[in-house]
Amino acid sequence: MGESQNENLRDVLKEVANIKQAQLKVRPGRRAWEESPDFFKYTGFPDADTKRIRKESLDIKLEHAVKLKDQGNELFKQDVTEALSLYVKAVSVFVWFDRVRESEDVPLVNSLLDMKLCKDIPEDRLLEAREIISACFSNAALCLLKASKYTDAIYACSKALELEAWNVRALYRRAEAHYQLGTTANLELCVADLQDALKLEPGNVQVRKALNLRQAELREQDRKDRATFSGMFHTGALYKEGEECCNAVETSPRQDPHAPEVHAAMRDIQKGMASAKAKKMAAGGSNQQNLLVRGRGLPQQQGIASFFTTLSHVPWWGWVVILLHLMYRLYKLFKIPMAKSLQGDLHGNFGDTNTPWHSTSLYENDREL
Repeated sequence: MGESQNENLRDVLKEVANIKQAQLKVRPGRRAWEESPDFFKYTGFPDADTKRIRKESLDIKLEHAVKLKDQGNELFKQDVTEALSLYVKAVSVFVWFDRVRESEDVPLVNSLLDMKLCKDIPEDRLLEAREIISACFSNAALCLLKASKYTDAIYACSKALELEAWNVRALYRRAEAHYQLGTTANLELCVADLQDALKLEPGNVQVRKALNLRQAELREQDRKDRATFSGMFHTGALYKEGEECCNAVETSPRQDPHAPEVHAAMRDIQKGMASAKAKKMAAGGSNQQNLLVRGRGLPQQQGIASFFTTLSHVPWWGWVVILLHLMYRLYKLFKIPMAKSLQGDLHGNFGDTNTPWHSTSLYENDREL
């Protein structure tokens, strides 16, 4: 009886999951709602004052948003959480999730990007409104950085850049959030954002300093990644030709003294290679008319035969090493944790007080934030 109930429960859960996936496919607004962070879901629960302001003219809405933004700036140093709520409330005047009770969909309304909603607004006034709301998103990201909510900060900065692609503060703060996540992939995204910010403001010393530091860390991380796996190979190959191969195996600091059978196998490989090379030299020493293979002085046919002969002497564990190396190269396309020495402290203590993230001189003490 218990097994039957478990099977029924699994069937029900599977059916619920299928229904959920179907809903997300046919309702893109629902997906946006599900994937949005908690701080932005607040826009779907407006108070009476916000609902009233949304119906007013552009001038009244802008005045209200600027007022909330200024209040958030005043509270930022005393109460980051309260400042965040004010910034989000200012944003929700123009950008919000429309929760309709009769529908499962929760569309995201952006009255500054939807041409149907802003077609009658003059271009200069529209740009002004986008700039103000983009600054609110950027300031919200700064609050989220202070709260160590780095993924949410990336989301807020991305929303700011949707409204104002040249917002250098949003690029800088998104770069900081990527860096704090502490993976090689995020470090690469951090460098990309800083490069874009520097293109927009070539004279920004703070951004240039941050870019130089992060590029140096990225190069160091790549060097460590290569060094981690380079020990599997001798100058890019599994072995060397001639006596050098045996000597390298016997004297390498990476050898395993408890695996003599590995050394014996390598010696057998070397003997086979030496024998094949001797036969090749004897058979083709005077034949200089054949085509050369890759400029190495080997006759074409004998070079191909030597290649397959060499492959036939590679032991099984050699193929395992090759496979592991290929798997590593594929894995590098995805996230790889950075070295601890590069990650720093999640609370902002990175050991180097010269790091731009440690300084509060950029855009933080500014009255506009």
